[in-house]
Amino acid sequence: MIAIYSYLNSTALFIQGVVCVIFVLSALVSLYIFSVGIPEALKISHRMTWTIVIVFLIDYFANMVVFGVQKNQFNGWCISKARKSADESLSIVQADGSNLQVLYSPTVSGSDLYNCTRLWENELKFGVVIFVILFVFYVMMDIV
Repeated sequence: MIAIYSYLNSTALFIQGVVCVIFVLSALVSLYIFSVGIPEALKISHRMTWTIVIVFLIDYFANMVVFGVQKNQFNGWCISKARKSADESLSIVQADGSNLQVLYSPTVSGSDLYNCTRLWENELKFGVVIFVILFVFYVMMDIV
């Protein structure tokens, strides 16, 4: 499966992994049956593959909903990650008697502090776009 979300419930992630492994195994079995060329087995393989595709899309949609509903857990996870990064990267330097200066020196070159709400919104939007692309690719291509 595509790693869309930076944080996802461990149960949902485990189920997603199992569905993806079954999907890969189904595809390999289908390729083998296609190369052997047994018509009845090919018919069963085609049905099995479509069943797995439907399960995959349902699981992806369910993970999208779970990610959307668990905004508070995502924010908690994101803030703790950002806090750890900020503790390592920010330092306060006293410029003069009345002003304080905050210096940001990232521990990893190119890293940045980020807005957790914006990150959640962007990941959710990206997940919806990927779902639409997968749906069109898997379902609509068979209709054409």
